[in-house]
Amino acid sequence: MRRIARILAGLLVLSFAAPAIAEVTDEDLDRVRSEISQITAESQALGDAVQRAWARQAELEQEIARLQGSIEFARVQIVQTEERLEEVAVEIYMGSTSTASLSMLLSAESDELSAGLQYLREVSGVDGSVITELRVFRRQLDQQTERLAEASAEAEILTAELQQMAAQLLEELGEAQQLYDQLVEQQRREEEERRRAAEEAARRAAEE
Repeated sequence: MRRIARILAGLLVLSFAAPAIAEVTDEDLDRVRSEISQITAESQALGDAVQRAWARQAELEQEIARLQGSIEFARVQIVQTEERLEEVAVEIYMGSTSTASLSMLLSAESDELSAGLQYLREVSGVDGSVITELRVFRRQLDQQTERLAEASAEAEILTAELQQMAAQLLEELGEAQQLYDQLVEQQRREEEERRRAAEEAARRAAEE
């Protein structure tokens, strides 16, 4: 805003500097046009940045939607797989062991998990891939949840930046329009002063 204020102040000084016609010189016009061109160029660059930001935000929204769907799918798969394993646990332990034992098995280290899977295969013939699938689903859920948090945070920051850039773009365009309107008004006043001066000169010449 400092730049626009200086230009407008200069135009106002020209208007009130002397009681006679205060013409805007070619140099003044060139200076104002140059400022307008610069502001317009900056606004165009800012507009391009806004478009890129909007495109990125759209990508993030799509990614977030996909992640939410994947997370929901993983949760459903985890629930279904756990239900299958609970049924197996009941068959294996004949109700003598609580499902907490199964949870301990699933959270065990790789060596203990391998031993547990071997036990399941030997006792019940259950394919150990069921538990492996469960661990995979849980790992995917953790990864997708983490990425969802990252994408959501990026989208939130981008939204704030978009609002700021849009406000700046409107301000810059407003400045350019204000400069242009001021220049047109200044030229109109000068033309009016010249017309009145010509009419006054013609009137005096007629009286003489």
